[in-house]
Amino acid sequence: MKFYLQILFFLLLPCWLSAQTGTFYDYHYYSQQRVDSLQLLFNSTRNDTVKMAVSRDLGLYYGESNSDSAFYFQSLELKIAEKLNQRIWMADANEILGYNETKRGNYPSALKHLLEAVKLAEDVETEENIWRVTKFSEDGNPQRARLTSLANIYNEFGLLYQAIANMEKQIEYFNKSMSIGKKINDQIVLSYNYGNLGVAYMNEGKADTALKFLYQSVDYANSAGFKKFIGTNTFPMGNIYLGRQEYDSAKKYFQYTVNTSLETDNTSSLAYGYVGFANLYEKLNQFDSGFHFARKALEIFTNIVEPAGKLLALQAITSLFKKRSQIDSAFYYQQLAINVKDSLTN
Repeated sequence: MKFYLQILFFLLLPCWLSAQTGTFYDYHYYSQQRVDSLQLLFNSTRNDTVKMAVSRDLGLYYGESNSDSAFYFQSLELKIAEKLNQRIWMADANEILGYNETKRGNYPSALKHLLEAVKLAEDVETEENIWRVTKFSEDGNPQRARLTSLANIYNEFGLLYQAIANMEKQIEYFNKSMSIGKKINDQIVLSYNYGNLGVAYMNEGKADTALKFLYQSVDYANSAGFKKFIGTNTFPMGNIYLGRQEYDSAKKYFQYTVNTSLETDNTSSLAYGYVGFANLYEKLNQFDSGFHFARKALEIFTNIVEPAGKLLALQAITSLFKKRSQIDSAFYYQQLAINVKDSLTN
């Protein structure tokens, strides 16, 4: 068995190395064949640098579908990077862990990881001795590699402050990320920034400004050919149109969210699309359809451990029961929603 794994490692390694030219954002779409190859390589290699990089790839793959698996691989990336003193890989692993912990509702842990990440990425010494620098910068430029990492870290800070409803801080960090994104012409990080600013302004009740940013986000994502998170931005667009009672437009963008999420294997974004449909059908008094989508969303958010999404699904179910005058059921789900909200607040 040991000999077989050694042979397998040498067979898979050239294919994996050639795939690394996809650089920092190549996780936007992994075929099942690639995931299977990564898993085999992970199980067969004893090379620390290869295992570190494969752990990163697998952690990002599971980031929107299985937070426990994502956390395992991201933690391993960090552990190996620290062992090898690969500072940019340490910053990268802490950044991804910060994002994952924000989605899991573990905000103190998210802050801890992001503070570690930003300390490394703001230090110019991090540009030294980068293993496989092209993973972070296609042209092999160490400064661009560090700035790419830093722009993404600032974006994750913004998402953390968005999760705890700190408007001033989230705007500050999204703009800091955008400034770097423009400097290095990183259209993918700009798509993140515009989308996240759109959500920020939507939460402030500034719908027109929000839509402007959200449309720009989708344009950047399409221009870059990076569709992994388009559904994350078309979902709030649907919510804005739903609030305006423009139901056809709302349905259009919720459907777009579902379609692109299925296409890019973004389970989290898919569930948000289902929440959108649940709220739409509640407004249209089509309660059976509303319950169908709300329960699908609740199941997904429970499985992937995303409490903020779970709260939205529970609130949708509560609203549907209230509309049908099923007060006992409404109260039951409302209490579940309160419990989730309290856990996030605490």
